[in-house]
Amino acid sequence: MTDMTKKLSGHFVSGTRQGTGTLIIRTDLDWERDVYPIEVSSDGNTGSFEVEAQQPFVNFKPCLIKNRSLHRAVGPNNLLILAGQDSRVLYPLLLQRRAATSSLL
Repeated sequence: MTDMTKKLSGHFVSGTRQGTGTLIIRTDLDWERDVYPIEVSSDGNTGSFEVEAQQPFVNFKPCLIKNRSLHRAVGPNNLLILAGQDSRVLYPLLLQRRAATSSLL
């Protein structure tokens, strides 16, 4: 099977909600390997990634590296279809606010 390549864009909001950091993705080709963007927008909020595989699809998870810690996007993995047209832009939720707990519990 020949290698297939697909470009993927991910957008995250900087500032108080998401924070600052480096947007990466991890794929099921190697869940421990960080895939860094090949392009980053001038405001640093959008990264474009290139994924190459010998299969028609790849599962991936957007992540944020912040303060040397890895924060995975909330929710299930995403599916990138390498064959055909797909120009989606991802808007992953990378950091969650912690729920307040009551001292009565």
